Amino acid sequence: MATNQIKEEHLRSVLVGVLHLLSEKDRQSFHFLIGRNVPRPIQDDPTFQGTLNLIETLFDRNKISVNDIYFLIDAFRKIGCHAIAKVLQDYQNQIQSNSGSSENRRLIDDLDLESDAPTVLLHDYRKKHIELSSSSKSTIYFIIVLLTLMGSVIIVFIFVNRSVPINVATNHTERMDCSMLPRNDNEIPIGAMSLSIEDRPLFIVGKKFGESNATKFDDSLRWNVNSLPYFYGFCPRVDSEGLESYQFFYASSQNQQPKIKSDVHGTQPKNSRSDFDFSEKNDRVIQVQGRLVKKSMLSPSGINQTINIITELEFISKTGRVSPLHIISVQKELSEKFSEEYEGYVLGYVTGRSAEYVEQIQFVWYRSIELESNED
Repeated sequence: MATNQIKEEHLRSVLVGVLHLLSEKDRQSFHFLIGRNVPRPIQDDPTFQGTLNLIETLFDRNKISVNDIYFLIDAFRKIGCHAIAKVLQDYQNQIQSNSGSSENRRLIDDLDLESDAPTVLLHDYRKKHIELSSSSKSTIYFIIVLLTLMGSVIIVFIFVNRSVPINVATNHTERMDCSMLPRNDNEIPIGAMSLSIEDRPLFIVGKKFGESNATKFDDSLRWNVNSLPYFYGFCPRVDSEGLESYQFFYASSQNQQPKIKSDVHGTQPKNSRSDFDFSEKNDRVIQVQGRLVKKSMLSPSGINQTINIITELEFISKTGRVSPLHIISVQKELSEKFSEEYEGYVLGYVTGRSAEYVEQIQFVWYRSIELESNED
């Protein structure tokens, strides 16, 4: 019993160390992937504390244990955090080898802080065969934990105090992380664009456009996520000022269910605007453009307030089709344009916040080869 307790303390120390390496975007991807394996409040809290709670829940539900962390290893591989998956895999191998052999592998043999990819900071693992007495195993565990934690502190310090230049496929110099490959001019992403498309993350959670405290919506809650539906079309509902509410349409990549319609996001009534969809086979949306408008409105309590409104959404497909744009009357000086696309990814679904209008919007993108493989 005491031995298992020591092992669990060591494992928890290693997990704390590797979790410090995750960026905010990595944690969002990790929470999204774990999904229904944990309660929804934990899934929706991708803070560092929220991720600790998620790990604790996985312990409680026997998804992971002191002798089996393959669930975590697989999850980190799927979101593109291969370095962390490698550290945990080596730890798993260490546990297994200790149970029946005197051969031990060191978790971390070398930290290359000048690597071209900041997400691959823990690598170049070399096997060393060391004859250990049973009394020295605990000492080795303790040294491993200390090395992991010290390495984590060094890496976090470097991330905060310097940037690492990387040449990426878009010919821009960017910092990237293992879950995000954005190309927004006002962001400095950290990631792995230099990886082949097969090694990139399965999905990307895009930037949030607009600030709002309105009701949150998530179109992915309307389907079984295993069928991997993707964005198919939309219907704008335009008011007298040219501002819209939106309803989005989704289709299953495996054609296992009919087209899915989201709730109407906003309160504008249905009008003569017709639906628009990308119905051609394998035609997928690869870019979204829109405008963020500031509008003064009276709150229910009679207080004048300024809100953000998402309007003029345009969807561009890989065949060059562009959804129609409705002429609006808002003053351009009170608005700003935005655009989002990721090379090798197609639009999956939409999340955001809405009240009378859509006040905040965020797009989730799928790796394109994932949809193609599902349709074969």
